Amino acid sequence: MVEHNIARQVWHRILAVFLYRQVSQSLYMPSIEAKFSKRLRELREDRKLTQEELAARAGLDYKHIQRLEGASPSS
Repeated sequence: MVEHNIARQVWHRILAVFLYRQVSQSLYMPSIEAKFSKRLRELREDRKLTQEELAARAGLDYKHIQRLEGASPSS
């Protein structure tokens, strides 16, 4: 159940970022993306997950998680 909740949270955040970008194409705000990236990484690391593990649980390729976290490889 916890794994499902994590995957759902990640999916909701990804969707929120996608919708935000679609709505505000002309208003690029890197600070929001930086905050999102930082928070995603914090949540993943708090749960002791690699980017690959989180991606698998969310049904995504790990490269998507890398891009969302700022394109740095998982530790």
